[in-house]
Amino acid sequence: MGWDKLHIGTLNIDWAVVTSIAALTIAIVAILIVIIENRRGKLLFGLKVLMEVNDYFHSGTMLETRQKAAASLLNDSYDDNVENLLDFFEMVGYLSKRRVIKKELVWSNISYWIIRYWYAAKVYIEKEQQKIPRRWENMNSLFRYLSKMERKKYGITIITQESIKSFLAKESGSLNK
Repeated sequence: MGWDKLHIGTLNIDWAVVTSIAALTIAIVAILIVIIENRRGKLLFGLKVLMEVNDYFHSGTMLETRQKAAASLLNDSYDDNVENLLDFFEMVGYLSKRRVIKKELVWSNISYWIIRYWYAAKVYIEKEQQKIPRRWENMNSLFRYLSKMERKKYGITIITQESIKSFLAKESGSLNK
């Protein structure tokens, strides 16, 4: 009888098989740990990016851009500030599309503004998309998702022209308060 086999009564233990099973189990556990840590790392990175997006959105620079964009939209005109704001929302849409930040977290942080600015600039967005069909497509996709989340969470959400004008008036005076 060799060292690699143990006979206990009628029980034969093949240590090569036992060792292989143990190694396979350790490999599976290691893979699961890597997967869990990878997901955790992605979530933490996404939270960090979202915090930076949120900080920038509420920064003095972006408050000024929002104020000027809102004033422009109130006058049914579209200037560089409107473009910059829509481009910012496009970037947020792209980051959520690429799963850098979770759409649910965008919804809980800045959906209020994305939804209302989208409605305020809807005519301009559609006009620009006739020229460049894929312009602001990530923002549009994010808008549809956020609107769906609003309806799911709060029931029917009615955005009226009056509520948009009120929103824009508040935003246009946001630096004066």
